[in-house]
Amino acid sequence: MDARDPLPAVRRSPPVHRLLAPAAPFRLAGALLAAVALTLAGGCSEPVEPVARVVAQPATISLPFPRSADLDLTWDLRADIETAGGRPTVFLHLLDEDGHVLRTFDHPFPQDWRTGAEVSYPLAVYQSMLGPPLPRGRYRLTLGLYEGDRRWPLDAGEPVGRMEYEVARVEVPAARPGELPDIGYFGRWTPLVGGADRQVLGYRQLGAEGQVTVGEVTPGGTLGMVFELGEPKPGQVRVMDDGGEVPSLRVSSTCDGSQRTLSGPDPMRLAIQVPAGRACDVHISPNYHFADRVADSEAGDETAAGSAGDEVEFASLARLTVVTWDPAGS
Repeated sequence: MDARDPLPAVRRSPPVHRLLAPAAPFRLAGALLAAVALTLAGGCSEPVEPVARVVAQPATISLPFPRSADLDLTWDLRADIETAGGRPTVFLHLLDEDGHVLRTFDHPFPQDWRTGAEVSYPLAVYQSMLGPPLPRGRYRLTLGLYEGDRRWPLDAGEPVGRMEYEVARVEVPAARPGELPDIGYFGRWTPLVGGADRQVLGYRQLGAEGQVTVGEVTPGGTLGMVFELGEPKPGQVRVMDDGGEVPSLRVSSTCDGSQRTLSGPDPMRLAIQVPAGRACDVHISPNYHFADRVADSEAGDETAAGSAGDEVEFASLARLTVVTWDPAGS
């Protein structure tokens, strides 16, 4: 298994620190065995003392399809860690009773790691309309901290594997799709595309302006969506349509009258309040497009050719990766 992929947690591997040196007559042989074990484990030893204490609330979450729920995570940072990328990644896995990973909610640690600091933030766990419902039953949420092939020990609950800890339980009732509003997609959306992992089970790509419509529903509720900005393909450049410098999505809605701008490299969460008994829509407009890169043979510079209207091949300007519905009063 590629240790750089945290999704299939390596829960059955014995910790390296179990390979203890034997008594004095065999101390040298024990040291050699430990060195071999460390080499097989990736060339570096792993700390034994927890680098942070983590508390998750609530301890039990009810998660019907296709709803969302916030898991509040509080980190007490107790020791320094060394990272190559600046911030480690938090993995949060949803496991069935047999330990199989069914969903992941991995995310970068939200700020620079500073020993002695307390960091709290809500993390959304969900069942997305863009993926299949989970079977009815009880599940476990497990958490860990990693970068590359390295994990750090935590004081976070019952260990279930190699530096992986159970932090909450999830109860999934039987799905009741008759209570959901009709969701439509208009404009330059692709059909639903199956995801390649358990983080994104399915998504739709947006090639220009688009709309998401919500049919009449009683009671009203909250339509949740998560967007990611697209990147130009090799040989293309991003061209800003409004003269700005920050790629973003302009979002307006007749559901709650809101207008907002989404930008940034991380997935962007959006919550739209939908009234009862009235159909409405959400309009999404990127402030950029992609164009072919053309070299200026005289100046040696590269510029963008054409405009948004000249594009022939579909360009994924943004991805819609999560859609949830939480009825009012739930």
